[in-house]
This record gives sequence, structure tokens and C-alpha cells, in this order.
Amino acid sequence: MKAVIGIALLLVSFGAFADFNPNWTREDSLRQAAATTLFVADWYQTRYFIKHPCLDGTQTCARPLFENGPARHIIGRHPSVGELNTFTVLGIGAHAAISYMLPPEWRHAWQYVFIGYEAYNVHRTYVGFRSGGL
Repeated sequence: MKAVIGIALLLVSFGAFADFNPNWTREDSLRQAAATTLFVADWYQTRYFIKHPCLDGTQTCARPLFENGPARHIIGRHPSVGELNTFTVLGIGAHAAISYMLPPEWRHAWQYVFIGYEAYNVHRTYVGFRSGGL
């Protein structure tokens, strides 16, 4: 619950960025909100998989979720929900801070690449889970 409150506060603060950075626009805030929303969707899916690690739905699964996926390089093979929550809050904050500090032409690229990556990851995980394998 603390993570959700922290994320909500970050989303509200995006509108305040324009007060401190004259190059920050409403479109920057919208892109940042989209990136954060996708990061939260990824967090939600990952929390589910941490609590249900077997892709085949059995108690003795043959293929744990984090064994071969790209997530193992970022959060490890056996992350706890607490580690994931910490990573998510720090990741959202770091992405917002980097976005804020970049000049506009770099900021746009940074935000769009992240949005694309997270959209792909959320979609891939959803489709993979629904079809019974990743």
C-alpha cells in the first residue's frame, strides 16, 4: 500500500515539474504519466508472478518465471515482493528525475523508448501468461 501511495504522489508531482523547469511541458508530464502507468502495470504483473512462480500452474513447476527471462538480470532470480516494491518505487523516481534533468530533445527520446519497452514487456507478459508460457 505504501508503494501505491508513493506512486500516486509521484504522479501528482509531475504537474509541478513545470514550475521548476521552464522546458518541462504538459506533453512531458503526459509522457511521464504514461511511463509510470506502464511501470506500475509491470510491477503488478511481476508481483503476481512472484506469488505464483510456476508458469504451468502446478506446485512443482518445471519452469519458474524468473529462471530465463530478462527480469532476472534486473531484480534477480528469486526476488521478494518487498525487493520488487523497493525497485519499483526507486525506478519510477529515477526515471522521473532523469526525464526532468534531460534537455527536451533527449527527454522525449528517453520517455518514448521507456514507454515502448514497458508496453512491450507488459504485453509480452500478459500474452505469455494467458497462453500458458513465456
